[in-house]
Amino acid sequence: MKKQKPKKKKNKKQLIADILTMIILIAGILIIAYPSISNYLYIKSSSKVIDTYNKSIDTNEVEMKKKFNNAIIYNHGLITDEEITDPFSTPKETDAIYEKQLDVNGSGMMGTIDIPKINMEAPIYHGTKEVVLQAGIGHLYGTSLPVGGNSTHSVLTGHRGLPNKKLFTELDQIEEGDRFYLKILGNKIAYQVDQILTVLPTETSALGIVKNMDYCTLVTCTPYGVNSHRLLIRGERIPYSEEDYQKDKLKGKMNILFELAILALGILAIIIFMYIYKKRQKRKVDENGKK
Repeated sequence: MKKQKPKKKKNKKQLIADILTMIILIAGILIIAYPSISNYLYIKSSSKVIDTYNKSIDTNEVEMKKKFNNAIIYNHGLITDEEITDPFSTPKETDAIYEKQLDVNGSGMMGTIDIPKINMEAPIYHGTKEVVLQAGIGHLYGTSLPVGGNSTHSVLTGHRGLPNKKLFTELDQIEEGDRFYLKILGNKIAYQVDQILTVLPTETSALGIVKNMDYCTLVTCTPYGVNSHRLLIRGERIPYSEEDYQKDKLKGKMNILFELAILALGILAIIIFMYIYKKRQKRKVDENGKK
C-alpha cells in the first residue's frame, strides 16, 4: 500500500498540470481570437442598425430626396473661414438645425461609410461626442455634411483600438489611390485617397474647404496606443462605379480570408505546442516512474 502513495501523488500532479495546460490553451486561443470575434459581433450589430436605416429610406423616396437637397443647401450656408477644432478634444455643441440634417428615423444616423480595403462598414452619426464614437463614425460638426458637392469638405472621425470593434483601427493601411464610399439616403458617393498627413491635434488647416473641390477626410488618432497625433486620410470625389466598388469589395474579402488563415494558424500553433509539451511532460513522468 505504501508503494502506491507516490503514484497517487504523481497522478494528482499530472491532473493539475493537465488542468493548467488546458487553461493556458484556452486563454491563448481567446486572446488571439477575441479581436476578430468581438469585431464580428459589432458588425452583426451595426448591420441591424444599417438595415433599419435602409428600410426607412426605402419607404419614402421623395422625402429622402428632399432631405438630401436640404443638406446641400445647409452646406452652402457654412462659413468657410470658421475655425475647425480637433474632433477628439472637447467637441463643439451642436445645434437643432444640424441634428435634423439627414436624420431619417430619429436615430441620429446620417448614412454609412464603407472602406473595402480594410473591410470596414459602419454607420455615420452627428457630432463627435464619445457616445457617438463608441457606436460608430462621427461627423465633425462645422464641416460639410457628407453629401458631396462643389466646395465641400466633410470630416469623419473614428476611434482606433477599441476592445470590441475595429472602426478606424486599420486606417493606417490605407494608401493613396485607395477608394472609400459613403452611402447617404440611398446616394452612393465615391472618394479616392489623394493625400495622407500626420499632424498635431492643433493642426487643423488641412480640414478646411478648398474652393471648387469636393473632399472627404477621415480622421483618427496615431500612433496606435499613443494618440499624440492625428492621421488624416483625404479623399477626392470621383464618379461612382459599381464595377470598381465590387472589385474593391472582393479585395477586402480576400484580405479577411488571409486574416482568418493567420488566426487559424496561430490557434493551431498553440494547440500543437501544448500537445508536444504535454507529451514531453508525460514522458518525463513515465521515465521517473520506471526509476
